[in-house]
Amino acid sequence: MNAADRPIWYDTPPPGYWQLERNRRAFMVWLEKKLDFKTPEDWYQITKKDFQRYGGLGAVSAAGSIFRLIEDYIPWYDWKPWLFNVVPRGYWDDHGHRRRFLEWLGEQLGYTSYEDWYKVTQREIRANRGGTVLVRFGSCTSRLVMEHFPEHDWKPWRFNKTPKTFWADAKNRRRYLEWLGEQLGYESYEDWYQVRYSDFLGNHGCTPVWSQGTNPYRLVMSVFHEHEWQEWRFGKLAKGFFDDRNNARRYLSWLRDSLGFEGYEGFYNIKTEHLDKNHGSTLLHRYRGSIFNMISDTFPEYEFLEWLFGHVSKRFWRDPANCRRYLNWLGSRLGYESFEDWYQVTCEDFVYGKTLLAHYKASYSAVLKRYFPEYEWCEWLFGTIPRDFWKIRGNRRRYLKWLENEWEIETPDVWYLVSAADIAGLHGATLLRYHYGGSHIALLQEVLPEYGLKEELFMLPRKYV
Repeated sequence: MNAADRPIWYDTPPPGYWQLERNRRAFMVWLEKKLDFKTPEDWYQITKKDFQRYGGLGAVSAAGSIFRLIEDYIPWYDWKPWLFNVVPRGYWDDHGHRRRFLEWLGEQLGYTSYEDWYKVTQREIRANRGGTVLVRFGSCTSRLVMEHFPEHDWKPWRFNKTPKTFWADAKNRRRYLEWLGEQLGYESYEDWYQVRYSDFLGNHGCTPVWSQGTNPYRLVMSVFHEHEWQEWRFGKLAKGFFDDRNNARRYLSWLRDSLGFEGYEGFYNIKTEHLDKNHGSTLLHRYRGSIFNMISDTFPEYEFLEWLFGHVSKRFWRDPANCRRYLNWLGSRLGYESFEDWYQVTCEDFVYGKTLLAHYKASYSAVLKRYFPEYEWCEWLFGTIPRDFWKIRGNRRRYLKWLENEWEIETPDVWYLVSAADIAGLHGATLLRYHYGGSHIALLQEVLPEYGLKEELFMLPRKYV
């Protein structure tokens, strides 16, 4: 290039040269031809080195920035400063500039509604020259979008990333759960008992659940703390929940009430199936399936009676003390005030002691003799005499001696006045019928041989009916 054709900006222009707008414009016209720019968009690719190479740094300095220099040169064009290699200093400080960038970005990404912004990613923002503005917001897409479109009711959890510490705020957690409840169609607190981890997983709620140890019910209860929750009604309990006696008391009281039972007595009606169907299997397992142990340990202030529960172990009845406790209770329940009252007892009265009765072959007299040995029992006074009782000669002799006492027989001769009907009428009918063919004389002669009773001295025999 000849010195005569050499532009003045290749050398050192005179002082104040670049302060004149016509000089800067002349340089830009020349530079546009030099770089062969055909459209305004071509200017987006220019760099500071280009101005340095062609002697235009003074023009940039006088205009304030490359962007200002270009904007002054082509003022009619709708420039996007972020598309230049360098954004003007302080450009992103302006809220309006940041919003303008986002509106443009939305157009580039094909967004037609606010809802579309929930899917925006950091990569998309950076790929469209928004990396610097993103950094200003901690690389959090949700913060960037929500701050610049405040007119919309945003749900931060629907973004790929929520703002830092967002879930630490109790108000945010509550707002999320209220929204989730709407999504799941919940209308009352009771509906929350059916919530599952998958409901959170499918609705952007993994992070708050993880903060509660992956137990959804902990999050629900901590947020809606105004409601009295029954933790066991959720799908899964926290490990060790029933290790706390207060939790067990709350659960069992709730179960009793929900089943329509009342008071401590109501606990006797609880069955294994009730616990299985109402989230109590874990608690029962702690007591190896014993409802009595579970209830008595949970409510130690009340004396529960083992036999009033639906099932009592065989081991329980092996302890004489337990058997005697049961019989004392049964007598009190039946209104018995003396040993003699027991003679009216029946097998049906042993409804809670069937296992005990079965051990003695359904003979309640045998049970009473075993556990109340201090009283001299007369088996024939019970409604049912033990099987094979009369086969034992000693029992027959005891019976006749008892008759002597009842009839005040002081000498053997008095027996001559007794008839078969008399003996049959006083609990001896079975004895006479099945063992002596109805003959009281045969009975007396065999059992009381020492009396030497003679058949011909008895009163005329009367047919035993």
